[in-house]
Amino acid sequence: MVNQSSYMDADSRRVSAPDTQQIRRLLVPEGEPHLEHLPEYLRRYRARYVFDPRVMLFEVRSRIEDETAVLEGFVANPGLKEGLVAALESLGISVRVDRLSIPPTDGKRFGIVEAEQSFQRKTADADSEHVNELLRNESVILMGPKESDSILVQAMDGYLGWIPQGAIRQMEKQGWRRLRADIGPTDRAQTAQLREEIVAAARERLGAPYLWAGRSERGLDCSGLVRRVYAKVGIHLPRDADQQSLCGKISGDTGWREDLEPGDLLFFAGKMGNITHVALSLGGLDFIHAKGSQTVQEGSLSLQSTNYEDRLNRMFFIARRVLG
Repeated sequence: MVNQSSYMDADSRRVSAPDTQQIRRLLVPEGEPHLEHLPEYLRRYRARYVFDPRVMLFEVRSRIEDETAVLEGFVANPGLKEGLVAALESLGISVRVDRLSIPPTDGKRFGIVEAEQSFQRKTADADSEHVNELLRNESVILMGPKESDSILVQAMDGYLGWIPQGAIRQMEKQGWRRLRADIGPTDRAQTAQLREEIVAAARERLGAPYLWAGRSERGLDCSGLVRRVYAKVGIHLPRDADQQSLCGKISGDTGWREDLEPGDLLFFAGKMGNITHVALSLGGLDFIHAKGSQTVQEGSLSLQSTNYEDRLNRMFFIARRVLG
């Protein structure tokens, strides 16, 4: 479940895609749009669609050139980029985004902290405010931007921040995955048991009807299902999908899907780039979810599966691990 003001997600929620008037009211509550108000339009867009900028990348700079809005920087996913362009163009603003990028998905964007102590900073400035401490041997994901001696990384708890490039060792994905496995949690047996119980609880709900805001036998929505099955093992998650996407540690994203475990939470981004859907991993690329206007059912991000869901595969954004 997401806030009713969100737009249609993969589950065909009872809301429509944004139209010009909706976007206009969001960005320009009164009066006529003017290009010189571009920074304020960006601020309002970010406030509406970036649910938590501490964990969702939206580093957008703007300037005006030949009556055109030139946007540069990085955003978390294609939906945020495309939605921002559509929003500004709906106001009659010409937009250039050739230097507005999304994080890389190649195999060289992973790292391990090597410094004994390193703080993520709010900006690339060495004197910038500290936002999160990284410890030796912790994993990070390189988000792309680099300035002077600093690089923007995302910690496994989701926090975004700048650190000195010398504080981390950049690694290929396979070596990074092996190292993570070697320094993983020690209580694997107990964690595996909880994962089995969560998956079993989810399977008990297969066939239950989808119901917006529901979380009982009479019907469930996507986040209601996740909350219900986790509560069965004594773990109480927040109500909505975007809130749940802040729980636990990152366990996968668009270019890293090999390590998904049963019970991991899979999150999907809607047309404007915001979190609109959640599913429960069965391990690997298979999952259970409450599918809008239908039932609780199995799905998959694997092309080889009979339950493959192409739209969700394209919308997949990030995975979180609450257990372990």
